[in-house]
Amino acid sequence: MTEMALPWYEIAFGHAMAGFTVALADRAFSENAKRRTEKRIQNKMEEVTALEYLLGHSSDVVKSDREYSNNIIRARNYFEREGVSSEISTNDESHSRYISKKIKKAVNHLRRGHEKVNNLSWSKKLTAGFGIEFFFDSIEVITQSIYGVGNGIIALGRTPYQAVSFFVGMQTGKGFLYVKDTFVKSGEEKELDSIGRELTADGKLLDIVRNYSPTRDLQVKMTDAEVAETKELPTSDKESYDATQLGKRIGDSLGDAAESVGRGLSSGINTLKERINARRQAAKDEEEKRKQDLKKRYEDY
Repeated sequence: MTEMALPWYEIAFGHAMAGFTVALADRAFSENAKRRTEKRIQNKMEEVTALEYLLGHSSDVVKSDREYSNNIIRARNYFEREGVSSEISTNDESHSRYISKKIKKAVNHLRRGHEKVNNLSWSKKLTAGFGIEFFFDSIEVITQSIYGVGNGIIALGRTPYQAVSFFVGMQTGKGFLYVKDTFVKSGEEKELDSIGRELTADGKLLDIVRNYSPTRDLQVKMTDAEVAETKELPTSDKESYDATQLGKRIGDSLGDAAESVGRGLSSGINTLKERINARRQAAKDEEEKRKQDLKKRYEDY
C-alpha cells in the first residue's frame, strides 16, 4: 500500500517491522509459546520416544501393529513440528483426490499448534511476502479505478522492495526467536531437540514414516490412533503434567525402561540416550565383525 510523503527507506523499514511482528505473533499463538512449555515438552518426549521406537522396530515388527501405527503418528507430528512434510504424493491419484488431500492437510495443519510462518522455507516465505504485498497494493489500484483515490501505478512499483523488506523482517524475527530460545529453553527441552535431530539426521526415519502404508484392515483399527493425532491436550493453565504422569505415559512405549522414566523427565531422557548409545555400539560392533570376517576370508584365500 502507498504511504504518502514518506521516503522509501522508512516505508521499507515499516514493512520489515511488520514481517518481524508476524514472526513473533506466529510464535506467540503456537505451542512453542512460553505458557505452553509443559505441554510442549510432554509432546516432544512422546515424539522422540516414538522415533527411537521406530528405529528399533523397523524390521522386526508387523507393520499393522497398533503400537507401531501410533508411533508412526507421533513421528509424523514431530516432522510437522519441524516443518517437514511426511507425506508422499503419488502420481496415480486423480486430480480431485489430490486437491482434496491438499485441503484436508492444510486444515489439519491449521488446527495444530505448530508455527505456520516460521517453519516455512525462505523461498516460500519470500513468495508469501510478494503475495501479501501485491494483494494490498492491488486494493489501491482498485480504489483508484473506482473512487479515484490513491495511485495504483506507484503502489505496484513499490511492491518489490516492500515484499523483500517484509521477508527480511520475517527472517530477522525467526533469527531473534532462535537466539532467544538458546537462553530461555530448559536443558531438558534442548536435549530432546538434540536427540530428535540426531535420530533423524540420516533421513531413514523420514523414509520409514513416508513409506508407511497401513493395510485396509488397519484402516478400521486405527480409529483411536487417528483421534489421538488430532486431539489437542487441555490448554487451561490450571492443568499441568508433572514428571510422574509424563514418565508413566512415556514408559508405556519404552517397555523395560518404564520404571526409570517414571522417576521423572531427566530419567526418561537418560534412558533414551542409553538405548541410542547401545544401538550405536551394536551397529559399530556389527560393522567391526563384518570387517574381521572379510579379513579372515581374504587371509584364508
